[in-house]
Amino acid sequence: MVADTISMAIRNPFEVIKQNRQFGEFKTVKKAVITVWSKRGPRGFYAGYSALLCREIPCTIIEMGLYEALIRYISYPLFQPQPRLEGAG
Repeated sequence: MVADTISMAIRNPFEVIKQNRQFGEFKTVKKAVITVWSKRGPRGFYAGYSALLCREIPCTIIEMGLYEALIRYISYPLFQPQPRLEGAG
């Protein structure tokens, strides 16, 4: 969970630039970076970060739970004790 939060912190500035470019606000990435930095400062690159966390953290929790359940389901027969044969010595 901590790793996901850190990766989102690294990814968010790229998302801000990408979304501004998709919206058509800027013609180039360079212009987008310069404008966001000059108008909003470093915090401008983290616009929408809390919304990103609110979306990603529940998905990560569900993903981890499903992964654990799947691993238990798949590996369950591997850990069953084998019956001993009578008379084997």
